[in-house]
Amino acid sequence: MLRSNDDNYYRARAMDFIRSRETVNKELLEANMMQRRNSIEAMRQRYTTMQKVTRDNNALYIAHKCHNCTGSIDNTILAAQYSKMEAINSERTDNKSQAPVRARNLDINALRKRYNLDN
Repeated sequence: MLRSNDDNYYRARAMDFIRSRETVNKELLEANMMQRRNSIEAMRQRYTTMQKVTRDNNALYIAHKCHNCTGSIDNTILAAQYSKMEAINSERTDNKSQAPVRARNLDINALRKRYNLDN
């Protein structure tokens, strides 16, 4: 009866050595898988970053530069969105400040019709 290579492998070494070797291999495999999962996650994060911040060139540039640190990319996105919001708000306030002040004349008859107050 022919022996397989595995039999020779198990026969040649002490059992605790084999077990430790197997655990090391298992841990290495798990570490590899974790690394791969993290890199896939980072790639996904990067892709969504590029989608989110296509308009903001500065944030895009930073996201391109430091593609390892996803946290800082998130912060960059937040900063870009915040600056954009600030710009929009300042525009609004400028428009409001430049607009002439109009007194609101309430048309009482129109209000009566709208809210059906005559019934």
